[in-house]
Amino acid sequence: MTHFTPLPLDESWLEMRRDLHRRYEELVGLNDSSRLGYLHGAPQEWDESQIVDKWQEAANAADRRKDAINHVYIHVPFCKSICNFCNYERLRPSSPALIEQFADRIFRSLHAIGPVVKPLRWHTLYMGGGTASVLPAPLLEKVLTAVDDTLRWHPNSTRFFEFDPAVFNQAKLDVLIKHGFEHFSFGVQTLSAEVNQAHNRGPQSFDLVQRRFDELRGSGVYNISCDFLLGLKGTTPEGIVSEIERVLALAPRWIDLYYLTPTSDYIETHFGGSYEAFWAHIKPFHERVPELLREVSHKHGFRVRRGHGHNIILYRQMGPHERNKHKKGGIFSYTQLVDQQRRPLHLLGLGTSARSLIFGQAAIECRPPEERGDSADGDHYYFGHEYGMEGEVRLFLSHILRDNDVVDREMFTRIFGMDITEAIPTALSVWMSQGLVEFTDAEMRLKREERRQRVRTLLWAVPDHRLEYEVVRYEKNIEAQARKAEHDARTGGRSDGDGRNASGKAHHASAK
Repeated sequence: MTHFTPLPLDESWLEMRRDLHRRYEELVGLNDSSRLGYLHGAPQEWDESQIVDKWQEAANAADRRKDAINHVYIHVPFCKSICNFCNYERLRPSSPALIEQFADRIFRSLHAIGPVVKPLRWHTLYMGGGTASVLPAPLLEKVLTAVDDTLRWHPNSTRFFEFDPAVFNQAKLDVLIKHGFEHFSFGVQTLSAEVNQAHNRGPQSFDLVQRRFDELRGSGVYNISCDFLLGLKGTTPEGIVSEIERVLALAPRWIDLYYLTPTSDYIETHFGGSYEAFWAHIKPFHERVPELLREVSHKHGFRVRRGHGHNIILYRQMGPHERNKHKKGGIFSYTQLVDQQRRPLHLLGLGTSARSLIFGQAAIECRPPEERGDSADGDHYYFGHEYGMEGEVRLFLSHILRDNDVVDREMFTRIFGMDITEAIPTALSVWMSQGLVEFTDAEMRLKREERRQRVRTLLWAVPDHRLEYEVVRYEKNIEAQARKAEHDARTGGRSDGDGRNASGKAHHASAK
């Protein structure tokens, strides 16, 4: 099993790939290797009946893949304010009617998909967004009752709720406890009022965070976590660790710390469009935060688990007095990533812009009918990619090798039904020629690399046609932007007489 014979590598192909990598790096950048797992080419569209058929296939395979874990994710696409570092899709809750429409679409999806997934037992339910806590308590009750009446749950299933401390109250908490939610999480990101304001997060004080901890524990809930972002403009390594220590003193179950992965808009807004300026800013966070955290974590009884350039987790054991008073504790963790779950994974997403994952088949996103000109009360459609097992493997590797250097070969075979040498022989051959990879019977190990260099290495695992599609897509976008800039310079930004701009696209008023 240890032996791997590299494939012969054609020099003309290698030269073509190096040029493709260079163009990708110039156009897209090297922000995070996980992005490589989502390069699946041109998207497809399906109607709901076609999605029902896909879930039928997954249900038919349930007996063959008894090791699969099945999650339900309810996506609430609303927020009280739009943080300018966020790249998730979300809307402000502009009217009660919009929120009711959101719930109605969940009911319709459950009615269509629920019957065919009866063979599947669901292990976790996660409500997030956006901000799940913007939903009023009566609507939370209706949605959760429908979910429980339609799907079949494992007796030790686990339920998670993601909330904003500024839009949460006891009535909502009572509904969630009634429906078995036991883990509550919220984003702190930073306690700095000035930084929050610069990022459009609205007011958030330490007093508010502390008050929510007290309310949850007063209702018998102790499984509470929160997260911070490392590298926000206006923060420093020492300053953010000082903020983290204040929250550690509140004794959460754990704190997730994520190094900021910036969008292009974020780079433009906060770093004048310079990625190099961003990397210079975040470098001290990578260098100093882990060491600073070790001291404060030990002081408060927390342990540190560090990823490879992406995240850090601070965690502690819960005491006997902190057990949930309302139900037997669930035994399953929630994640949308196979590399973290260590087994095949299905994800049923409910709600506009919710993403579903069908293992070895496709990633699918629910879209509102009005996006393609249909009536708002019409059937929604689905948008996404069929990527098969090749895409599933690449998604796995782009995440596990972002945060680690090792792939366990036995685990890989158990998940995918093949050894890693069968899954990506070309990439492994390139890595061997570069002295980057070693094998034992137990593992495949990459040489330790800094964050951006790891992206360069993992680019070799992306098939030619997937990488070419992404490069051409970016080149076309740049060309379109240049045409628009030229038109605006010539006309002062005025539209042509038929209400269209120079690219031929109609102008649309922003929906409020």
